[in-house]
Amino acid sequence: MVNLKKLFQGCVRLGAIYNLPAEVRKKRIAEVLKLVGLEERSGDLVETYSGGMRKRLDIAAGLIHRPRILFLDEPTLGLDIQTRREIWRYIARLREEEGITIFLTTHYMDEADQICDHIGIIDHGRLIIIDTPANLKKSLGGDLIIFSFTPETPPDAALRALEKLQEQPFIKKLSPLIKDQEKSFVAVTGSGEETLPLFFTALEGLDVKIGKITLKVPSLDDVFLYYTGRELREERSSKEKSIQERFTMRRLRS
Repeated sequence: MVNLKKLFQGCVRLGAIYNLPAEVRKKRIAEVLKLVGLEERSGDLVETYSGGMRKRLDIAAGLIHRPRILFLDEPTLGLDIQTRREIWRYIARLREEEGITIFLTTHYMDEADQICDHIGIIDHGRLIIIDTPANLKKSLGGDLIIFSFTPETPPDAALRALEKLQEQPFIKKLSPLIKDQEKSFVAVTGSGEETLPLFFTALEGLDVKIGKITLKVPSLDDVFLYYTGRELREERSSKEKSIQERFTMRRLRS
């Protein structure tokens, strides 16, 4: 393991590991430290660095040998929003000035939307979909109606309501999801303002009550929820699980 007690000395050792000639190594270290804004702190102990500075140091260490591909594993995890945006700017500069292909993992959807050309959604180790941020949002096919039933709604009545909604021509797709530990459903529709009244009309005469309902334009958070079916991997109650499984089985039979 390389000892990065002092930044510049650590970078020199990293350059030696990559077999860079001394002059090339010195020039390259100056370039990468300037790129990530650490040139004025190159003689300081790394232990005096803030979390954001250490993240930038990680990036600088990976750039000394001019890689054509750079892998970054959650480069802004645990940082405040101001520092995160600084890291975003550095990553954008790497792509534009260095011509580097960058693969990064992140749980921040706004981060992926801001700095990525293409985004792949992975769930349980499986790549579900990959496309540009704009196309991923368009893939949902329209606005989203996110709703939940009240706890008092009988499971059978909720199931009948879901099946009734699925039959409606203005509903393009209906899927269950878990958001903020609350069981909800998301309906993809065309113009939400036009179809929301039709949504309530379709439920007339059924023994169900809507607890919450939201109309929104898709974001990448919605795309993730739509393709994975959940935001938090919480254990579902037997009642919730029964409704979803029965709804899913009936969809498969139809």
